[in-house]
Amino acid sequence: AVTSAEASSQLSASRGAIIKAYDQNDKSWWATTQKNQEGTVFYTMYFAEEQEMSEIQYFRYCPTNAVSWGMWGEVEVYVTERGGSERLLLKEDFGMSDCPKTIYFDEPLPVNLESATVKILTAKPFNENITNVASAASIEFGCVNPENFDMLAYFTDLSCSELREEITYEETEQLLQLYE
Repeated sequence: AVTSAEASSQLSASRGAIIKAYDQNDKSWWATTQKNQEGTVFYTMYFAEEQEMSEIQYFRYCPTNAVSWGMWGEVEVYVTERGGSERLLLKEDFGMSDCPKTIYFDEPLPVNLESATVKILTAKPFNENITNVASAASIEFGCVNPENFDMLAYFTDLSCSELREEITYEETEQLLQLYE
């Protein structure tokens, strides 16, 4: 789990705050100020020493629709393992799209990450004069089905859109507790 984060800037503490990009709520959001900044826009997340996941399998970026600017173009993601040095994990062009994107790693990452830094090299500009900006509804590193959860024991199909008839309210409560 992410314990804290820092960024090159934030819009304000209440709107566009740093924490809102890793709170696992795609309706909240982080954004930089709407002023030109020196250097590269960055967002760094710090991880807890004890992770609930056995490995990290993907990186996900979800743009926000709360603002019409800051959608990511070219990014570089760097990771630092505990006691190690920073290394480049991936380079990606998100195309300044307003659609979420998940990148699955060829080789899973160990869970001993200390931090991950996203350097946003290009993004959709605020206007023609203010170009060094960024925003995100969520930024996350994750693991697919970390508890080897059997979805078909609860749902009628893998889309998880409909519960099986025999599933009780108590069982759904237990299911929710797995993911709190």
